[in-house]
Amino acid sequence: LTKDEFQEYAELINKQSQKTLKLLESLLEWGKIHMDNIQFNPQVINLNKNVNEIILLCRDNYKQKNIEINNSISNDINVFVDKTILNTIIRNLLSNAIKFTSRDGEIHISVEKFDKNNVLIIVKDNGIGMDNELTENLFNFQNNTNRKGTDGETTIGLGLIIVKELIEKQGGELMIESELNKGSAFKFTVRQSNKNAK
Repeated sequence: LTKDEFQEYAELINKQSQKTLKLLESLLEWGKIHMDNIQFNPQVINLNKNVNEIILLCRDNYKQKNIEINNSISNDINVFVDKTILNTIIRNLLSNAIKFTSRDGEIHISVEKFDKNNVLIIVKDNGIGMDNELTENLFNFQNNTNRKGTDGETTIGLGLIIVKELIEKQGGELMIESELNKGSAFKFTVRQSNKNAK
């Protein structure tokens, strides 16, 4: 092999390995949910700080597509959740938004009051969106809703299913608003806390 060919094959192997790793991680996470092996350790955390940490972890992905991510959550919003589970939910929703947002697009993360005890966390993008049929079948295993991202990114079809089940395990609710070619908004409820975050 020439040096260029070796480099090309090495990059292909690396990409396939990363894809396989993500699939295995998702399958393990999903299996743990269904075997009730998920340990819930709720604590008071500052939502703005936590979201900023997740955005930083996704930096390489959104910078490659020159996507702007805006976190408008105020510094005084604290929630009572399992931090690991919340991070998994937001990381999946943010990664999904990046995947289906075109270059130079925008993603907004915000929060709204939902009821007396809960707030609504919103991850909204101006990406390719979904029609009603696709939205309705997102969590149906019998229908293949997989599609490539705007830069040809592959999907495994388990991310949103895991997100929905983790949200419901914590007593929350997932809501989806989407319009084809105009973007999507994924919203979910978490318990708000009036205590100071650690």
